[in-house]
Parts: sequence; C-alpha cells; structure tokens
Amino acid sequence: MIPRAAVSCARAFENDAHIVSLISDKKKRANLRYSFEFYMRGAIYGGSEAYATSELCEGIAIWYSSERKEPWDLVFRCGNPFLTLRCGFRFFWADMRANNLCKKLRDKLAPKPHMYLAALGVDPSHQAKGCASALVKPMLKRLDKSGTPCVLETHNSKNVDMYR
Repeated sequence: MIPRAAVSCARAFENDAHIVSLISDKKKRANLRYSFEFYMRGAIYGGSEAYATSELCEGIAIWYSSERKEPWDLVFRCGNPFLTLRCGFRFFWADMRANNLCKKLRDKLAPKPHMYLAALGVDPSHQAKGCASALVKPMLKRLDKSGTPCVLETHNSKNVDMYR
C-alpha cells in the first residue's frame, strides 16, 4: 500500500512550486514518489500515524507527534540513502534545510505536546472532491476531544483557506 500512496502524493506535489524549486529537473522529480515512500515508512516504523482515503490511496495524511523521537537507524531502515541517489544531493540538502527550519519554528511557536500534519496529498484526479477533509477531520475531532493542538506548514497560499 505504501508504494501506491507514495505515487498519489508524488502526483499531488509534482508541480508544486516549492517542490519544483527543490527538484528543478523534471526527470528527477519523477522520483519524488521515493521521497514519500521514505516519509511514510518513517511514520509507520516510527510509531506515527498515516491514513489513506481508501485502499486505492487517492489521498494520504501523515501525522507526527511532537513527542516523536527519530532514532538514527530509522532513517536508514526507511531508505534514506536510496532517496538521495534517486532525487539528488541538491534535493537532499535543500529538503533537510527546509525540514530543520520548520522544526525550529514548531519548537519555538507550537505548544507541546501537539500533533503535526507532516504531509497531506491528494492525487490530482481526486482533488476538490472532499478527500483532504475526509483525511483531516477525524484527527481534528480526536484532537479537539483530547484538547491537543495541531500544527502544519504549507508552502502553497491557495491551501491556507482549506486548512483554516
């Protein structure tokens, strides 16, 4: 199921301005699915939560707890060395810098404990059909019940209203 979900996410982000700035080479951007496979494996092996719209994986959401600890060997078990080879060192370093910056901002601005929406992607052929809401609303309801805040970042201003 992870490869199918990764393909949906890669299709959702392949023309995203932030991703294009990280991976300008369209041929390397075709390998973006490996990045999403890496993140999904990290979520699953690292005890976080990943959800799909259905077995067809039209969309996925990955949630991390702010209490999550990432052991060094998890990065290797999830396939990071291969990710670098497939997407390029430029992507690897730029993605690491962006993730570190976002983590510093979360540490500074977000109360702990909280849940972090690390990825939300819907295959373009299924966008504007309520998939993103279907993926996010159950977690938001659960977090509201427990009084746990949630955090996300977006690099796409058109998504801000949806997240509100």
